[in-house]
Amino acid sequence: MKDPIRRSLRWLLLAASVVVLWSFRPGSSPDVSSPRPLPPQSQPAAVGVQASNSSANAEAGWNHWRTQLPELKPAIEDVTVWPANRAEPFDKFRAWQERFRVAADKAAAEAEGVALARDRRAAMAKWIERDPEFALAQAVGPDARRELPATVLAELERWVE
Repeated sequence: MKDPIRRSLRWLLLAASVVVLWSFRPGSSPDVSSPRPLPPQSQPAAVGVQASNSSANAEAGWNHWRTQLPELKPAIEDVTVWPANRAEPFDKFRAWQERFRVAADKAAAEAEGVALARDRRAAMAKWIERDPEFALAQAVGPDARRELPATVLAELERWVE
């Protein structure tokens, strides 16, 4: 009794395998990378004008939205090409921190620090979206924050726990 059942299951498994392999053969998937342009005679009907029920008009109406889409670019392209100077605002701020620590006239150096902190904040907002790991590596630590004036601290990122 078990032999006919096993034989049937083997044939069913073989048939399912053939169907799966056949569906994944090379060249079996349609090209969806670029939308097909609409033929001139099957443009969507204007408002108030009834379109005919032909299959060509139905197909054109269904796929018309594809012609309105912008040309797509791969998302990874934007994050893999980093500018060579991406750390520049952070490096300038760190250099200012060193100068501020040894400065005799801290009030004069504070105005420059506020301007550099604003530039750094704009760069930080951009890099948090594009490369969060890089942005976190550029964060000003708690020890360095203790030495900075309040006007500069107001322009820096805030730590959240």
